[in-house]
Amino acid sequence: RIYTPPLNAGVLAGITRGRVIQLAEDLVHPVFETDVPISWVPLAEEMFLTGTASYVVPITHFGRHQLETDVGNFLNLKLRQVMSGQIEKYQHWNTVVRV
Repeated sequence: RIYTPPLNAGVLAGITRGRVIQLAEDLVHPVFETDVPISWVPLAEEMFLTGTASYVVPITHFGRHQLETDVGNFLNLKLRQVMSGQIEKYQHWNTVVRV
């Protein structure tokens, strides 16, 4: 399961965030938009951030607690493949720019 705060919690309604949520759901990782209490953070097996320039960035440690990076790395790879046009299902996400 992937938990992320909802938009009304103050997170940005970014394109990358939306694409990662869609990819995660399509790849059988259910995503739940819910308030994430701070008490959940130390219990997390994995955490990652999304952003326009970095796509998906796995967080490797929380304090001294080492976190897994499998899902974050997988989503980062898939998003990069989508953005480079390698996955036909998501071709409509890209805009061809002619020079």
